[in-house]
Amino acid sequence: SCSSLVQITIPSSVTEIGVGSFYDCSSLSEITIPSSVTKIGEKAFANCSSLNEITIPSSVIKIGKNAFEKCSLLKRIKIPASIQEINEGTFCGCDSLTEIIIPSSVTIIGKSAFKKCSSLEQISIPNSVVMIGDSSFWECTSLSKIAIPNSVTKLGENVFTDCYALYQFIIPHSISRISSGLFCECSSLTEIEIPSSITEICNFAFYNCPLSKVTIPNSVTKIGSGAFSKCKKLSQIFLPSSLKEIEEGAFSNCFSLAQIDIPSSITKISAEMFKKCTILKKVTIPSFVTEIGDSAFKKCSELIEITIPSSVTRIGKSAFSCCSKLTEITIPSSVTKIEDDAFNECSMLNEIEIPSSVTEFGRSLFCDCSSLTEISIPSSVTEIVGTFSSCSSLTKIK
Repeated sequence: SCSSLVQITIPSSVTEIGVGSFYDCSSLSEITIPSSVTKIGEKAFANCSSLNEITIPSSVIKIGKNAFEKCSLLKRIKIPASIQEINEGTFCGCDSLTEIIIPSSVTIIGKSAFKKCSSLEQISIPNSVVMIGDSSFWECTSLSKIAIPNSVTKLGENVFTDCYALYQFIIPHSISRISSGLFCECSSLTEIEIPSSITEICNFAFYNCPLSKVTIPNSVTKIGSGAFSKCKKLSQIFLPSSLKEIEEGAFSNCFSLAQIDIPSSITKISAEMFKKCTILKKVTIPSFVTEIGDSAFKKCSELIEITIPSSVTRIGKSAFSCCSKLTEITIPSSVTKIEDDAFNECSMLNEIEIPSSVTEFGRSLFCDCSSLTEISIPSSVTEIVGTFSSCSSLTKIK
């Protein structure tokens, strides 16, 4: 163990600092690297928790993965112009790092390169950089703003996840996808402009961000699962006609969303798409939609009006469950399948007619619909299980 090593001078005959050379030298506070060194190996100084300063000479052309990981007292570092890539996890967990200078020689910032650098407030990315890897700045909780140059063509997944102080960000026109979890849990990000270069907004891209208004450009064709889920202040969102797909839970738990216009290009209301949008009052489903997914409008407690088009053939499980202010709904004759709990706990629903096209009738379909007084069941339905449980006002079934 080198846990008692405090200081070391590396002789000028050394050309490489090998893998894990000073790993876990927890008392090492000072080290001089000579200009003869060209390579610093993987985890070479990882867990050197007393190291507060280090100078990397310009002779170094490669720094290995996790080379300075968890150097928790390291406050500043200058990367020499000889380096082209900041490798995976190089400075991960350097939670005292406040300043880092990246030279214009760097083209790639690797996966988790600055992850959990919780004291890092600002960083300048040179326009030589073309790729920023997954989770590069994950949990950089003090990072308030960062400028990404138009040279960057790929921003990896979860790059800024849990960057709680990030309030300003300009998405460069050079990228085509807002990757999964890119701004997930960025709790200070109140506004964002999505450029026309974007074609896809991936899973959980803006999850739990305090955005109030979003305009999605006409270039976007897909919105991924949970992309805007838990955007609790989101009151306005524009969806373009270019959209072909909106995935599961894309707008779930958007508590300030009162109205939304779904473009006619959408053919499926995915599962949980608007689940717990508690002030959503009115929705018109486009005429080409064939399916309303499971829990699509579950717990939309203010929903009073919804139009289901004659293109719909399936109403999924719990699709309108707990829509407590929904008083009436017309099910078109195109529907053949209504699944379990579809209208469970719609406590103000007083009348509904099931068309003869319906052949599959789910369990507990109208359970706890305490205002339902009358219902028509077609002869095509062959089984009823728990369908009207606790329907205390039901007086007529025909």
